[in-house]
Amino acid sequence: MALNYTSIEALVKKNYLPGVVDNIFTSSPVLARLRERSDKQNGGSKIVKSLRYSEGNSGSYSGFSQFTINTNYKQHTAAEYDWRQYYANLTIDGEEEAKISGDNAIVKLVETKVEAAKNDLKHDLSSGIYNDGTDTTGIDGLPVIIDDDNTYGGIARGTYTWWKASLVDATKRTTANLEDSTAATYFPKLLRAGISACKINNERPTLIIMTDDLFDLLADILDEKQRFMDPKLADLGFESIKIQGVTVVPDSMAPDYACYFINEDYLQLIEHATRNISLSEFVKPADRDGKVAQLFWMGNLACSASRNHGGYTNLGNDS
Repeated sequence: MALNYTSIEALVKKNYLPGVVDNIFTSSPVLARLRERSDKQNGGSKIVKSLRYSEGNSGSYSGFSQFTINTNYKQHTAAEYDWRQYYANLTIDGEEEAKISGDNAIVKLVETKVEAAKNDLKHDLSSGIYNDGTDTTGIDGLPVIIDDDNTYGGIARGTYTWWKASLVDATKRTTANLEDSTAATYFPKLLRAGISACKINNERPTLIIMTDDLFDLLADILDEKQRFMDPKLADLGFESIKIQGVTVVPDSMAPDYACYFINEDYLQLIEHATRNISLSEFVKPADRDGKVAQLFWMGNLACSASRNHGGYTNLGNDS
């Protein structure tokens, strides 16, 4: 029987898309946290994010004293980020269409295609958070955001030092270093030092992200009395630990040996209002036997104060 693609599109939009969105953004603790504070924008050529920083453009004075004017202060009041786009194909080939029979079979076929597309997008967005710039059309990931010598958001960090991340530490620490409670390299001590380095005006990081291996090591080091979990993440089925009140989570997509300190008040997931997992029409390619639709997502991570973030990038490296 011939498939009614208009009905299939309506079925996907009504019955599957809401679940796809929820499933994608609750597939990792980091995506779940970012989505909780995300913002939707209707468009524009760029994502424009107002900057929040103090650059010594204020002070005390007496009588008719001369004010000190920082000429760099007004040069950058906002950072600009490119829109990043992701897609996943829903493909029904001619052979599948010819063999399909009955409404139940159509529903089952649609479920299979949506599940595959959902998993593709889930992987791409979860890994995109850690894009180091190699994927030039992908999300500006944490390795790009947490840097001290690149151009990010249109602002050169080599020129404007206030736009550097507070902690960019690539010093190698082995597992033995992290386990040595008598040394400054002891893992809990390093985490406390990272929190302190990224603490600006009494605002501490709100989230620490690390690899599964580093998280397991930390859990082994801390006894049960020292472990506290984030209740919201626990409800979603994710493990977490708290260090000095800061939530620590593992992410299987995080780069090897990496540990990032994030203040979520200064890092936001921006999503396009009409491309927040949207479905295109099914169309037939000129050179293919079948029809294809796409799920689309459009957005980026946008930072408003780089110095509130930091990271170690070489922890637990025994090579």
